[in-house]
Amino acid sequence: MRRLSCALLIVCAIALVFFTAGDSEAVPTFARKYKTSCTTCHYAFPRLNNFGKAFLNNGMRYPGDDKEYAKEEAVSLGAENYKKVFPNAIWPADIPGAPVISFRAISRVHFQPSKNGKAEEFSFETPHELEAFMAGTIGDEMSFFFELEWEHVGEFGYGGWLDYMFSPQFHARLGNIDYLPVHDGMRFTREHYNYYDYFGGLDASGIEIWGAANGPEDRGGLVYSVAAFNGENDGGDNIDKNSNKDVMAKASFKIGGMGVVGSTTASETSAFWKDNSMTLGGFAQTGKMSNGYKTRNVGGNADFFFENLNVFGLYMISSEKAPSIASLTAAAEPEWNNSNIAFLEADYVVYPWLIPLLRFEYAKEDGAERAKKQLVPGIVIMARANVKFIVTGRHDLNGDSDRNRYNLQAEVGF
Repeated sequence: MRRLSCALLIVCAIALVFFTAGDSEAVPTFARKYKTSCTTCHYAFPRLNNFGKAFLNNGMRYPGDDKEYAKEEAVSLGAENYKKVFPNAIWPADIPGAPVISFRAISRVHFQPSKNGKAEEFSFETPHELEAFMAGTIGDEMSFFFELEWEHVGEFGYGGWLDYMFSPQFHARLGNIDYLPVHDGMRFTREHYNYYDYFGGLDASGIEIWGAANGPEDRGGLVYSVAAFNGENDGGDNIDKNSNKDVMAKASFKIGGMGVVGSTTASETSAFWKDNSMTLGGFAQTGKMSNGYKTRNVGGNADFFFENLNVFGLYMISSEKAPSIASLTAAAEPEWNNSNIAFLEADYVVYPWLIPLLRFEYAKEDGAERAKKQLVPGIVIMARANVKFIVTGRHDLNGDSDRNRYNLQAEVGF
């Protein structure tokens, strides 16, 4: 452990010197549009703070008069008078006046003391992952987000959506659907949230109706979503393997803090990471696979902010059931096979650039002798608003030392 600690400290120190040698001028798409810092919308990227969530709920626009805050002039696509002669003209709109492409690069230093009973593994991944994002707005109602992702191991992925906002309370979205309230892509750690290993359907394609509305006195409020989407893609033509569609519904209610679509009575503090509030939510999904198996996922989540502390977690029951077995005399109805999955994470803002965290994860499958339990500690260091380092670990609480590992990750967005 002493050798590991020294190695991580040396690498981190070298990286910090390199990245902090000069002022960083590279900023993502919306920071360019509004001429503002990434921390306006992010707790520490990619995780959104509460203003960032309100920004998203407003169709990726500032609450209120978005044009008043935008510093880049949009390109007009048709005169405003076209609205008066519609349908004999195309409804006018505008597109961003600057390029809408942003990039994110992730590099890693990986150390695993023992793997499958073999000697330690110590390796560099530079880069581990490259991501390209295209995001922006079209006129007053439409917004879009698309991502291309390439990993060091040769994997390539893509996704995105097109959203039409009739009002903040009612959106229609076509594209990737995420039916869990805690998005794996928003995590700080190298380690995925443990639900990632138990079911598919993450970011499947479909159509979603969703919206958000502030609560009393423009604080907190309700966010809801219902959707139908592909249960499993074929991996080749990127179409569903069967005609059955998964369906889902989720909702959450926030008590206190900034209104979920923004408000002038935000928090009692101007600190971008503070928003004294509590959010409670629930979700449900059901579907049928091409092999006849039925799936369902139900659960709840909570998110608590108090001053510099943020505690959030998720509990779910992920289930599948084999197709019925028919015979000449009887039909046997299989039972649901359940997995109970939960995690609880706490992080604390020591300084705006220094955030330690700790996550406990639990998973228990029907028939398993014991639950899988592990701790995921980490320290987030924001060298710049768009440059982040995080040291994370994974410690198996069942005594399986082969699963313990440590990682230093560097990320930059521009």
